[in-house]
Amino acid sequence: MTVTPPAHRGAGYLKVLDNPRPKARVTRRELQFLTLAANGNTNMQIATWTGVGVSTVNTLLRKAYRKLGAADRAQAVAVAMALGLIRADEIRLPATIHGRQK
Repeated sequence: MTVTPPAHRGAGYLKVLDNPRPKARVTRRELQFLTLAANGNTNMQIATWTGVGVSTVNTLLRKAYRKLGAADRAQAVAVAMALGLIRADEIRLPATIHGRQK
């Protein structure tokens, strides 16, 4: 897997992708929220659609990041995909980006 890290992250950012191993089992709920995040949804949108508070979304996503050894949302999604926890066909990008059709 070839991915260029953001300039401010450095080479260590991708280290987890070389040999991804979760530190603990990611729960079904954490994976649900991570998949929603992978689809470009904000924490507020995830909270609205799942009927929980934004703080619950934040907590569950942080737990997933920690278990996957990820520094942020993008890295957590990449690791989850590398582990087969999220499949590419589960990610549906929005039809519009910044108000324009793709």
